[in-house]
Amino acid sequence: MFVTVVAWIFIAISAFCSLTSTLQNIMLHTMLSEQGVDAAVLAANQSEGAPFFATFMVTHMAWFAGIVLVVSLTLLSSSVGLLKRKNWARWVFVGVMALGIAWNIVGFVMQIVLFSSFPGVPSNAPAEFQEQFRTMSIVMGVFGQVMALGLTVLFGWIIKRLLSKPVALEFGARA
Repeated sequence: MFVTVVAWIFIAISAFCSLTSTLQNIMLHTMLSEQGVDAAVLAANQSEGAPFFATFMVTHMAWFAGIVLVVSLTLLSSSVGLLKRKNWARWVFVGVMALGIAWNIVGFVMQIVLFSSFPGVPSNAPAEFQEQFRTMSIVMGVFGQVMALGLTVLFGWIIKRLLSKPVALEFGARA
């Protein structure tokens, strides 16, 4: 029952992610030119000194979008394989969950780095606005960190269950 539920949930999630990622890749490759992105990055660096990681992400966004598409399609195929009790799919799914854990840990750290590197509200802004901005930043940071922690624990639990002896036996594998 566990494997069936996990498989169907991730079929739905990964199918949606694959669709949106496909559309995102089409948009990136048809609507944005590399020269336009390069000009925007150059302008941001000259005027505000954008953080390195943000500049790196923008200049390589087509690569990141392509990677997300490949991971989404991999997750979709392994989810279908889980439903069919294919042992290769169980191992691929475990690998994608481990990648998700690593991604969340890196994202957790990068969120802290990026939030600390963004310029604050100008000192001449109204005090009420400064306070609201600070509150919003704290709420966003805490929410992002709680989500990263929650997903990391969830993915770890799924990995543990998929590698358990009873589940391995469902796939005809030796535990």
